Amino acid sequence: MDASPENNPAPDSDSQSAECIIKLPRISPVYRLTVLVVCAAMVLLPLIYFAFAAAVGLGVLYFAVHYYHVLTEGSLRFEVIGLFPFYAVPLVGGILLTLLLIKPFFAPRRADPEMFPLTEEDAPELFDLIRWICQVLHAPLPSRVEVNCSVNASVGLRGTTRRMFNNDVVLSIGLPLVAGLNCQQLAGVIAHEYGHLSRGKTMRADFFIQQINRWFYDAVYEPDDWDLYLREKCEDENQRLSLVIFLSVLRAGIAVGRGVLWLLLVTGNLFSSLLSRQMEFDADQYELKISGSKNFISTTLRLQQLNLGLATAQKQMIAKWRKEQKLFDRIPDFIVSRADEISADTQEVHYARVFRRQTGLFDRHPSDAERTRRAREANEAGVLEATAPARNLFGNYRELSRCLTLFFYRDLIGAAFSSESLVSHEKNPVYIEHDYDADQANIVRHFIGVATDLRPQVLVENKSLICRPQEILREEIVACQRLMNESLPQARAALSTFTLATQMLERSACASELIAAGFQVEPADFGLSDGDTDAAQTEMRLEMEKAGKELEIFEMAGRLRLLNAVQLLPLPWMAARIPEAVKLQDEAREMIHVLSRLENVFRPLQELRALCVTLKMLLAYSQTQPAADNAAMILENICMETQERVNAIQEITAQIRYPFEHETGHVMIGEFLRNKEYHVEPRELTLREGRSHVENLFRLYHRLLARVASICALVENEIARQADEAESAGRG
Repeated sequence: MDASPENNPAPDSDSQSAECIIKLPRISPVYRLTVLVVCAAMVLLPLIYFAFAAAVGLGVLYFAVHYYHVLTEGSLRFEVIGLFPFYAVPLVGGILLTLLLIKPFFAPRRADPEMFPLTEEDAPELFDLIRWICQVLHAPLPSRVEVNCSVNASVGLRGTTRRMFNNDVVLSIGLPLVAGLNCQQLAGVIAHEYGHLSRGKTMRADFFIQQINRWFYDAVYEPDDWDLYLREKCEDENQRLSLVIFLSVLRAGIAVGRGVLWLLLVTGNLFSSLLSRQMEFDADQYELKISGSKNFISTTLRLQQLNLGLATAQKQMIAKWRKEQKLFDRIPDFIVSRADEISADTQEVHYARVFRRQTGLFDRHPSDAERTRRAREANEAGVLEATAPARNLFGNYRELSRCLTLFFYRDLIGAAFSSESLVSHEKNPVYIEHDYDADQANIVRHFIGVATDLRPQVLVENKSLICRPQEILREEIVACQRLMNESLPQARAALSTFTLATQMLERSACASELIAAGFQVEPADFGLSDGDTDAAQTEMRLEMEKAGKELEIFEMAGRLRLLNAVQLLPLPWMAARIPEAVKLQDEAREMIHVLSRLENVFRPLQELRALCVTLKMLLAYSQTQPAADNAAMILENICMETQERVNAIQEITAQIRYPFEHETGHVMIGEFLRNKEYHVEPRELTLREGRSHVENLFRLYHRLLARVASICALVENEIARQADEAESAGRG
């Protein structure tokens, strides 16, 4: 069943085509046998503990009955008194130990945290999607849908073991999944969780097993009300020493009981993990049927990325609270924003580590390597296509995210936490919505249309800091404007020649590499009249060199205007005309400082840009002509050269601070340039890394140069206005 990614992110719940397409997987005999064995083992574990506690109690009773004669053996009163501790201490200690061992069966537990319910009015299309999935998988509809701030989803029976034979199903969805996945991926995750419920008896057996595991876990790791009371009294500095010793003995007895429970917990986890892994494999089949093998793998990678984002977000939230007693709003979006800022290199290292990891004996989930391998082997196409963001399934996702965040903080910190303690995680909306087209327009305006990324304009920092007389600076600015206007026709012609020659050189280089790789190439497709690419490249280089010399004088005049304008800003007459002129000069100098440090980047950047064009073309041809003789070797060489240029750029920019505000705080330019979009194909990943460096570095260059040009425009406007005023005064 297909769903339009734009207009219909959730399928129609009344559709019948999906039920005809999907063939639900059968339960294997091994799976059924595993369920029976694990259930039997899990029933035995509490009985073993109860038997241990009963054995201790019977031992105490045996001691009390059979060793009472110790007190009667003494003929004298002082002998009886002396023997009494040898009878009373073990008896009292045994009774206390017995009571402490059975304490987990009766001690009151803290209530489960309150969940955040989701209504159909909040997310009508999500409920339509859930109904469709339940219909397809023959699973019961949830009686309750909840959302939380975890990077996870779950489906299970609500309540205790008394309700395990009811269909009181609760679906929990982590809102970070909604923020970070598309509709098809989210549908696959929900289908996976509901895959557990489609096996009615198995689902109830698992619920029973998890209830036992949870009881063991709570008894071992979660202190009950009595434990908290004992701890509070022991830590009370005003408490009598004798009482503290007695309470400490009680706590030691509790520790003994927990030690026995821990052994049983580990044993239970060993058995239940075996069943849990089988259930995960079974549930994966449902996800594959709904969303397909390719989407299953992409979802697996995305979930790993979101978990990396969660770890980063948690560190930043802790630091924010400790420093300012403030927390970020909209936790789900904050987690996704941190995940999206993780470079592809970091993701690749993490994925490599994850996919090398084998399934452990106590792991409740199979390794991602094993699951993705089975997904590839299944080669399922899936029946749902919906690539729209999953947040589109919600009526007002943004407000829901904010309400859930406040609910989460109040549950974590206390009811006194208020929305006044929230700060926006979007630290710089100006950065997010920055108008890079306006940067281009400012540069084009300053250089009168003779501007190209093929010839970046580098401003040398030291010249902007030399103080010269204002008359000379103004005269030079006017002279440079005049020179640029007079030489504009020649500069435009030279720029056209330079641009055309550069494009032809890139095409020729592409054709040369394709021919070397063994691909069938038509020279006309690359604008070449014949197959002599070497001669064409030599000719283009000569034309570029000649045109570059003609452009140099024009470009030098444009750069000198910028540098002189910055020096004029702090002068009294200029400061009186331009608000915050000194502040603007400081800003311009910072831009020039960064531009000057980027001077050595532009050469490898231009080479990287050309290599990316060639690599993209080679990858495209390898899809249509896979039998080319030397394609693999040429591709490997181009990838190596591309990575070398990336490394060269990183070496220069890794220590230069990004001069504008950034979502994640202070970052280095090297990190800003990194590719954030991971791809499983190494060659495609190399291409994305190269293109990310090219695009982001040119964006940064445009922003730096455009800001200086806009400040320069203010100065030049005031110079022109002053000249007009002087001319008017002279005529008067």
